[in-house]
Amino acid sequence: MVQAGQAAGRSIGTYLGATFRLLAARRGKKKAAVAVARHILQTVYYILRDGIAYKELGANFHDERRKEAVKRASIARLRRLGFEVEVKPVA
Repeated sequence: MVQAGQAAGRSIGTYLGATFRLLAARRGKKKAAVAVARHILQTVYYILRDGIAYKELGANFHDERRKEAVKRASIARLRRLGFEVEVKPVA
């Protein structure tokens, strides 16, 4: 299963790939692979138990869940680089 977690980590544009990269940045690649393998096992369990189809959440799932935190971090990073930032929502 850890091999499946590592393979999912190399996928681009998927929820599991984004989860792997997010965890690998904080915890390291080995722990991220184990965590993603656990996500895969949990997903398979619920699919089999409930008889539902798998729904891909997408690579930007984590960013969409925490929009304000991503916005604050991006603004702070640009300010550290010497830029003045004004954020307006897209109409």
